[in-house]
Amino acid sequence: MKSKPALSLHLWVLLFLGLSAVSCDVINPEEPAPTVLHLKPFQFEVQPGQGSAMNKIPEVWVYANSNYIGTFAPPADILLPGIWCN
Repeated sequence: MKSKPALSLHLWVLLFLGLSAVSCDVINPEEPAPTVLHLKPFQFEVQPGQGSAMNKIPEVWVYANSNYIGTFAPPADILLPGIWCN
């Protein structure tokens, strides 16, 4: 005959193992992939009277919802935090 403390310990161990097997899904559920902006080098095409076709744009300032994300030199892959593709 088993004593009550040993039986109680076994139940706690089983409960702990059972909860730990499913706890990852509760704490860290699967999330959708964040949005990535692919910034490629670019060139301007100007029409007569619009100015010079010569330009030197070394960087691009990126904003999302009026929040400054950062300054990047093309080509760059920019992770936009908090913006998800649906």
